[in-house]
Amino acid sequence: MSRISSWRKALSLPVVISLALGGALLTAGPASAATEPVPSTSETATPTESPAPAESPTPTESEPSASSDAPAPADDAPPVTDEPTVPGGDAPAAPSAAAAPAPAFEVLTPEMGDVFTTQTITFSGVGESGTLVDIAAKDWNYFELEPFAEDVPVVDGAWSVTLDLPLVESVEVAISSTQQTDGADTVVEFNITLPSQAELWGLKMLTPTPMQQFDTRTVTISGVTETDVELRLTVFTAAGESSPITVTGGAWSYTQVFPETSGRVQTVSVVATDGFSRGSTGVTFLLPEPELFPAPVIETPTPGQALVGDVVTFSGTATPNHYIAVALLPTAFYNALQNELEDIANGTGDNARLALPEGQDAAPVDPRAPILVGEDGRWSVTVAVAPGDYTAVASLVYDPNAAVPQVTSLPSAPVQFTLAATASATSGHGPTLAETGADTTAPLGLAAMLLLGGLALVAVRKRRAQLS
Repeated sequence: MSRISSWRKALSLPVVISLALGGALLTAGPASAATEPVPSTSETATPTESPAPAESPTPTESEPSASSDAPAPADDAPPVTDEPTVPGGDAPAAPSAAAAPAPAFEVLTPEMGDVFTTQTITFSGVGESGTLVDIAAKDWNYFELEPFAEDVPVVDGAWSVTLDLPLVESVEVAISSTQQTDGADTVVEFNITLPSQAELWGLKMLTPTPMQQFDTRTVTISGVTETDVELRLTVFTAAGESSPITVTGGAWSYTQVFPETSGRVQTVSVVATDGFSRGSTGVTFLLPEPELFPAPVIETPTPGQALVGDVVTFSGTATPNHYIAVALLPTAFYNALQNELEDIANGTGDNARLALPEGQDAAPVDPRAPILVGEDGRWSVTVAVAPGDYTAVASLVYDPNAAVPQVTSLPSAPVQFTLAATASATSGHGPTLAETGADTTAPLGLAAMLLLGGLALVAVRKRRAQLS
């Protein structure tokens, strides 16, 4: 209802009532149009038949007559109404609801750590309408993040896009939005896992199976690929590698003969490439236990010999043209080690940690140069040794320069001896290798490992014999 129509309705209501009563009542004017009450008489309401005209009407202060010709209130008079007025409007306006804040930018899918079996990924989330989203990612083939989607619009507070990512395995994802956070674009980073390239190609190894035990050293390595892409495969083993094998969606195989010197535990891997991408698979299996050479013999020092000085010469016999290593340990430590291995062999070992006698090292010295048994089957080495009570054990090894040399013989019989310092021991020489003439000093960690390997091999075989 407009402000003008409201006060006009309030004014016309008494006039309508007055007309309806046949003029018996007179209406009062607006409060602002009169200062005195108007007397209501029936005579003043009845007109005469022949009123005398007034020749010279003189204005008087007589009260206005209540007739239909009475002047109407001015349009700018305030309306008579109980409703509040609003300048420039018909009615008071209802308060408007506050605008809802834009949702914070958020990635809903995928989530951190998700693992997929496909490279087709749907990215989605929420954010401020009208902003734009970019998606970048990389795997180990890329040095930097690669853009895969740009200017994805946020509509009605949500965004979504499905991408085919040419990426494999662990993938780093960075999603950025033009929606501002602390005055900068919002960035969300996380990692997901996609299928490996081998999985995408269906590259599978069928033989050997994991931890399969062979009774022969001739092993057939075989598998399949499940793709129409031409692949070049290479088989890698400790004994060598194959020539490239070309295969397109089918079976492949390669046969490897492992030498007698090969370790029992072997791992084979197959690497495939299409000229750009690369995938691989592998498996670990077991060869037969190697045939061991006869145990070397230590001739000097002799068991129980008491030596004086600061060097000891070890010599003896062994299989010609093989490397030999001498393990030299404090006798107390050797005895504890032997007892431990015997317990393991008998199935009663509690795997207790061995303790060295106080003040003694498990590895006093060690000749670094390989000791090669001569054509005549003899070997010799001289090393500098601190005073003490020692036990020596010798074993043949395949490659003395390996991180963990492979023992290829049974260990020799242990030889216990003592060494006392001379009153004026001033040789100043380190270990002298009889066959090379080289001088060197080093911890006997290598020899200790060889001793463990040789004695453990004996203990395990003894245990197997008891169980069979």
